[in-house]
Amino acid sequence: MSAPDPSPRESWALPGILVLAILVVAGVYLYSRRAEQGPPAAAPQPAPAAPPPSAPPPSAPPSSAPPTSLPPSTAGVAREIDYDIVYVRQPRYGDEELTIWPEVFRPARLEPGADLMLLHPDGSEEVLVESGFGSVTDPFVSFDGEWVYYSLFPDLRPERLNRQREYL
Repeated sequence: MSAPDPSPRESWALPGILVLAILVVAGVYLYSRRAEQGPPAAAPQPAPAAPPPSAPPPSAPPSSAPPTSLPPSTAGVAREIDYDIVYVRQPRYGDEELTIWPEVFRPARLEPGADLMLLHPDGSEEVLVESGFGSVTDPFVSFDGEWVYYSLFPDLRPERLNRQREYL
């Protein structure tokens, strides 16, 4: 009696691993050769002509390049914030009871009651979207700061969830 034929997945496993190993070795080899050669040499530039002694020094054009030095570190230094912060406020049930948060395997499963909030620089809070039986998640502030995009699940009560989709 002969052994059963391997599945297509098993028959490609070893060649796939060998191809991957060859690509990794080739990449390391090419990277090490490039490191040995050093950076490419810059083409020599002709020396600029010196201005006549009677001419005033030219003014430097305004630079749009970012500064080349960084400000000194401010780690551990409190700073006053002069802008609003958008965040999601979700109910918490204490240290002993876990809450459900959206995650990669069940992105649509979360606890009801998470509201979209705005924290002002003076410490006051404002409810932007009250979720009720639903929940807000994934806020994203637009680049101009005028809009906030978010996801809203309107009703997350257990009797309203779809059991055929694992209660999503």
